[in-house]
Amino acid sequence: MLAASHPAGAQAGSSRAVRGTVYDSLSSRPLPGAQVALLDRGNPSAPPRSTTTDSAGHFGFEDVAPGTYVVGFEALVLDSLGIASPTRLLRIGSESPSIVEVGLAVPSGRAVHDAFCPQREATDSTSALVGHLTDASTRGVVSGGTVQASWIDVTKRTHDVAVNRITSEAESGSDGWFAICDLPTGMPVEIVAMAGADTSAVVNLVVPESRGLLRQELYLGNRTAPHTGTVEGLVKDETTNRPIPGARVAADGASATSGADGRFSLLNLPYGTILLTSSARGYQTAQQRADVLAGGSPSLTIPLLSNAMMSDTARETAAAAIATKHGFDARKRTLDGVFFSFKDLRRQTATRTSDVMLRAFNTLQSVDTGSVHGFAVMYGRKQVRCAIMFYVDGVLARDIHSAVDLDADVPLGSLAAIELYGGLAPAEFPGSAHDAALSETRSCGTVVMWRLPRPLWADWDRH
Repeated sequence: MLAASHPAGAQAGSSRAVRGTVYDSLSSRPLPGAQVALLDRGNPSAPPRSTTTDSAGHFGFEDVAPGTYVVGFEALVLDSLGIASPTRLLRIGSESPSIVEVGLAVPSGRAVHDAFCPQREATDSTSALVGHLTDASTRGVVSGGTVQASWIDVTKRTHDVAVNRITSEAESGSDGWFAICDLPTGMPVEIVAMAGADTSAVVNLVVPESRGLLRQELYLGNRTAPHTGTVEGLVKDETTNRPIPGARVAADGASATSGADGRFSLLNLPYGTILLTSSARGYQTAQQRADVLAGGSPSLTIPLLSNAMMSDTARETAAAAIATKHGFDARKRTLDGVFFSFKDLRRQTATRTSDVMLRAFNTLQSVDTGSVHGFAVMYGRKQVRCAIMFYVDGVLARDIHSAVDLDADVPLGSLAAIELYGGLAPAEFPGSAHDAALSETRSCGTVVMWRLPRPLWADWDRH
């Protein structure tokens, strides 16, 4: 894009000034620190002139003689995408204004998406994940590594919905680059990378807008090797920016507690991309990734949101979206069962998930006899041992054997909705008709629970 900032016409001097801005279309803001080069096409032997964009993305060249030039830029964002530097052809003649303006830009996310994922239909709304695999110990590229993306797919059918976990894989090339196309937009996707004995942690992402692009650098390390990595940082209140003392930060079996100044040092970590979990009394638990590399300790700032700042409005909005996405609303309209939406749960006087479940089943009682699943149902005066099928976020939960397990694994403050059925779960929940427990004992019914995103979990209070 070329434009004149002054009226065209013959100028008193023979040289011109070239001004411009480099814009990062992926982040929708000017790009500082880009290296801009101006090459005289009429004199290839002349060394190119170069300059660096300022904090506003601006650059400039003085005393540019009339001629034909190539102007382009280099930046880390281009290197990380594996994209060649975009260039512009600039012609300066005797009629050119004294100041010639030129605009340069990183290609848009849609343009980069279409370059990595060609031949997609115009109506295609999926997005792409591109990135680079690096060895956390040597800082070298990882070729031939596997990157796996998985997500929950909900397909509407005539009378119900089908819920399936979809997995897509890609292999990194000789330069460490990978691309995974056809990812769903606006929903959580789990990403993990592997190469031999080296792996990354599972990273949770939300893919951006339709036909967009998400860039992710992943570092791999051997998690069975001695752990010598370190992460340092500060835990602070997201609203006030004040440090939070006594916060617990944990990852891969290691943990640390922040001091009076909110700072922590987490030791004995494996190299590679890891996932930190941070918690403090009165705050929402948060997760944040960190790249632990040999010879360096990343320094992080971890903001935590106070429970007092987390309104039910945010939870209700998220719960409504979850109910629609996972077919809760559709099943409530078409199937026999007991259904608790987020608002229904808030109206309960219960303080535990097991309380809601036991009241809904009426005759169901929790027992601590060590029997299968720790529940019993009363038929008249006779107590009969029975099994309950539990599903959490669409996945069969085989580790819930009692009310204690249920309340610990799925606290009431984490729930967006609950579905209860007197028999087996609907067909879209895999394993319900084949679980071994049902062949050994009577079935009390099925409980399907949908949780809010972890940052929205809260203590189940009544205020």
